[in-house]
Amino acid sequence: SRTTEQLDKWMTSVFIPDLRQTFMDNGYDMKADGDFAQHDSEFLVSVQGIVYLVSDDYSWDRDARGYMTSGSGGDYAQGVLFGADDKIFTNLAEAKRAMKKAIDAGKEFDSNSGGETRIYVQQAE
Repeated sequence: SRTTEQLDKWMTSVFIPDLRQTFMDNGYDMKADGDFAQHDSEFLVSVQGIVYLVSDDYSWDRDARGYMTSGSGGDYAQGVLFGADDKIFTNLAEAKRAMKKAIDAGKEFDSNSGGETRIYVQQAE
């Protein structure tokens, strides 16, 4: 298990460059001559229980309280997470239920939120 500082360094030096390369290899990175590197969205990544928001310019952020939301419905989702009885989930099923409930709240109360919800989990072997 890595410390938060080690994970931050890993995000900057390994994950973000590898992500950008993957995007470039697949035509998703939109950097033109003289432009800064960017992609067309922002998304959340959780690594060993630390949640990072990756912005369209490949910068990242994390919340010291241990959770992060994104998008126009993010404030509603954050309210659901803040109100959760347990801020630390003991298993994957609990965490996925909380994420789904938070996303559903964003979709319900924000007219710009909707569509398919996809939660991907990659675990170490």
